Amino acid sequence: MNEQKTEQLLLGLEHPALTQLEHNDQTIILHQAVVQPLKQLMDASAKAGLDIHIVSSWRSFQHQASIWNRKWNGERAVLDKHSQPIDLTQLSDHEKFKSIAFWSAVPGTSRHHWGTDFDLFLQALVKKGYSVQLVPEEFAAGGPCESLECWLQENLGQFEFFRPYQTYRGGVAHEPWHISYRPVSEPLLKNVEAKSIASQLMLQDVQGKQTITAALDDYLERYVFNIDD
Repeated sequence: MNEQKTEQLLLGLEHPALTQLEHNDQTIILHQAVVQPLKQLMDASAKAGLDIHIVSSWRSFQHQASIWNRKWNGERAVLDKHSQPIDLTQLSDHEKFKSIAFWSAVPGTSRHHWGTDFDLFLQALVKKGYSVQLVPEEFAAGGPCESLECWLQENLGQFEFFRPYQTYRGGVAHEPWHISYRPVSEPLLKNVEAKSIASQLMLQDVQGKQTITAALDDYLERYVFNIDD
């Protein structure tokens, strides 16, 4: 893949290797190199009685921007580290930026742009109408996805997936549901550059982009490169 195509992929603008996987009545959009590993992972979990539902797979720049803008504008809840709503009207723009980044990536920096990363939940709960929140309490002891958490701890690595936000490291929140296919995502992460992200942000309708670009280098170090490996 040439440099320009890699940049487009990283930013969520164009993805030359996207494909679809049909699984459990879901159409999952992902990187073509991740189809078989993800299918093997889900087949193995199903044999253990834990059918997986993919809450989120590939996302475009525009999809991520929609999430970000709705949070910035107060149209979607922003949670604190205790999974409680924050009153954004009481925050400066920089504080608002950090509060949103705790749970949601800046458009152009989401690992979901790559087609290598997925948010997981138990399919049985989704089918029963459970309202998925994607908060750590759901995967903690006594939570509805405790069994999936235990299975992932024991089995995820054998399929070459890992959890980049398995622990809180001062940037992104603890996200036990977020998995990443290491053989593809690890090389991509090394190509993330502040210059191309800043340029794209200024071209797009992204709320708070002046605040974001002013702090972009620190943001990348704390929220993008600062992962569990």
